[in-house]
Amino acid sequence: MCLLISAANPTFELRKTATAQIAGIFGRNGTATRWSMYLGENTAESGSNVGSDFQLNSHNDAGSVLATPLKFTRSTGLGTVAGDPTQNLGIATKQYVDSKVPTGGAFGTVNVQKFTASGTYTPTSGMKFCTIEVLGGGGGGGGVGDTTGSCVGAAGGGAGGYSRLTASAATIGASQTVTIGNAGSAAGNGGNGGAGGQSSVGTLCVANGGAGGIGQTTGTYFGGLGGALAGAVGDITATGAPGGNGSAGTVLNNAGVGGSNVFGGGGRAGAGASGSAAGGAASNYGSGGGGAWGTATTTQRGGGAGSAGFVIITEYI
Repeated sequence: MCLLISAANPTFELRKTATAQIAGIFGRNGTATRWSMYLGENTAESGSNVGSDFQLNSHNDAGSVLATPLKFTRSTGLGTVAGDPTQNLGIATKQYVDSKVPTGGAFGTVNVQKFTASGTYTPTSGMKFCTIEVLGGGGGGGGVGDTTGSCVGAAGGGAGGYSRLTASAATIGASQTVTIGNAGSAAGNGGNGGAGGQSSVGTLCVANGGAGGIGQTTGTYFGGLGGALAGAVGDITATGAPGGNGSAGTVLNNAGVGGSNVFGGGGRAGAGASGSAAGGAASNYGSGGGGAWGTATTTQRGGGAGSAGFVIITEYI
């Protein structure tokens, strides 16, 4: 059996005779109610549009009201649901959404503070958390001295290590000391390149500098190691790339290039067909200097200088 209303503008009215009554439609299994929809529940109408709200109810096996999955208040038009979602595509309540917002509230602004010289990091007002990136200084390249009767290529310096940390405003506090790792010095004639310095934000995030490349006077010609993991601090810590090895002998040999990273290129190696050539300096940030080269000459050459590190702090406000 069905009810069919066929008209130009069909309507179906449920008319209450008093305000403290319901105007409802019921779906039943036999005589037991399963769902009820109130087009005006039984809250008395006391003026100011109060009462006769919309309500959708589920019923238990015995037919009694089990829950009210959906309700709309007539006076405001605002709706509520029975609870927080427990499955995909569930309806999310305001309280559920609020509970998922990070402590301190969502952020609306991103600000970047960049340090290429040592100083003090003072958080921007309202900063909730930040991501700190630290790069150590790159090592200098090795040098060559008197190469009479031989051909010598000195080693390149290693790149600085990299560390990253995400920290809350409470962890940062009022301020933190920022230290920028120095560039490893270029080797003097025949000497070893200087080590790159350690970069840090307080003791929270630390990255080590790269080692200097070996010069002619030491005689092993190993490339400087990249910034080491030992002593590095952060959520992520990474070593720097090592510098290229040098070599020596009575025929033409190669010098080592400086270690590179994504923030700067390592210095080129000294090279030539005769005579001698200095190592190239590193570019940008945290890379190693190139090793010097010489063959059968008394002209001495120095290695290339490394490049200094940096600190970048991205703030979420």
